Amino acid sequence: MLSDVLLELEQLLRKNQQHYFADMTKQARETHAKNPDDFRKLMTSVDWWGGSGALWDMNLGYATGDDEAGQQFMRLIVRLVEKLDSEGFATERSRSIAEIFREWLSRSP
Repeated sequence: MLSDVLLELEQLLRKNQQHYFADMTKQARETHAKNPDDFRKLMTSVDWWGGSGALWDMNLGYATGDDEAGQQFMRLIVRLVEKLDSEGFATERSRSIAEIFREWLSRSP
């Protein structure tokens, strides 16, 4: 479920002291359950899929010094986009980012 992926992402971010992004993810999860229109606005925003400073652009592995956390973050973003796509919330930008992460993950040891 989409809410399960958002919860996993929130927990990973919180575990790694990324509270701003964890709070953003929690807001998305709670909004998804209540208001699809507001959820769509959140999930198509630059806060999630924009450039520098967006959630997807946060390099968790670099920020924490933990490569596994960085890979887990990328895997969760890929899963999130897959779920967004299945529910009609994905955008070309989010799909493109997921494809980039898939490529990077395929090169990981």
